[in-house]
Amino acid sequence: MKRAIRLVSFACLLICSPFISKGQVVDHGAIFSFLGGASYNFSPRLQEQLTQSKYVGSGLQLNGIGITYGGGITIMAHSGLVIGINGYGYGLSSTGAKGDVKEKTGGGIIDFGYAAKKRKKILSYPYIGIGGFGTKFVYENTSAKDVYIGSAPTKPGMTTPYSTGGLAFELGYSFKYFAFNMHRKGFKRYGAVLGFDAGCQYYMALGKWRNMLERNLLGDFSRPLILSPYVRVSIGLADLSTKIWSKNVM
Repeated sequence: MKRAIRLVSFACLLICSPFISKGQVVDHGAIFSFLGGASYNFSPRLQEQLTQSKYVGSGLQLNGIGITYGGGITIMAHSGLVIGINGYGYGLSSTGAKGDVKEKTGGGIIDFGYAAKKRKKILSYPYIGIGGFGTKFVYENTSAKDVYIGSAPTKPGMTTPYSTGGLAFELGYSFKYFAFNMHRKGFKRYGAVLGFDAGCQYYMALGKWRNMLERNLLGDFSRPLILSPYVRVSIGLADLSTKIWSKNVM
C-alpha cells in the first residue's frame, strides 16, 4: 500500500512538472476516499415507454431519487491541478400496474479540476469529467399474463433484465476539509479528509436496450439519455508530501 502511495505521489510530480520552477516548494499527494449520497435519476424516454399499457403500465415512476455509493482516488498537485478517478453506482425501484422494475446504473469517470481555494485545511475546486457507464433495468411480471418487452415474453412471476451503456459526462464542485495542516513544511502528512461534492452526470447510451437473456435488441425502445444530479459525502485518507523541486526527479 505504501509503495502504491509513493508511486501516485511521484506521478503527481511528473504531471505538474511543467508548471514548477527548480527550487520551488511542492505540496502534492493523493486522497483515497469512499463516498455515499443521493442521486436523482431522470430518464424520461424509459419512463415514457415503460408506462405504456402494453408494457408495465401506469404507476411506474423511474424518475426519482436513488442511493449513490462508490470510491476513488484524488491526485493533488502544487500547480492547482486536481485529478479524480472514481467508480460509482446507484439504484432505485418502482411498481407499475403489471409489475416491478429495478433500475441500476454504474460506471467510472476521470475528473479534471483546478483548485479555487487551497488553504491550510481546505481544498475546493470545480471539476469536469468523462468516462463510461452501464445501466440495466429488471422487470418482474406480477400480472396474470405474459408481458412482451421486445420480442421475448416475461411470464407471470418471472423476471427479465435489460441493459445498455455508453459515455458518461460530469460537471461539479468539490469541497474537502483536512484534519491536519496540509501546508506544513518538511513533513509527510497522513490524515482523515471529509468531503462534500455536488454536481450532475449525463449518460449518453451508444446502443439500444438489449434483453440480457435472449440478447435481442428492443426495437421499439429508443436509446436512453439519463440526467443525474447528485450530492455526496466522502470520507478518506490523505497522503501529502512537501519537497524542494528538482528537475532531475529520476
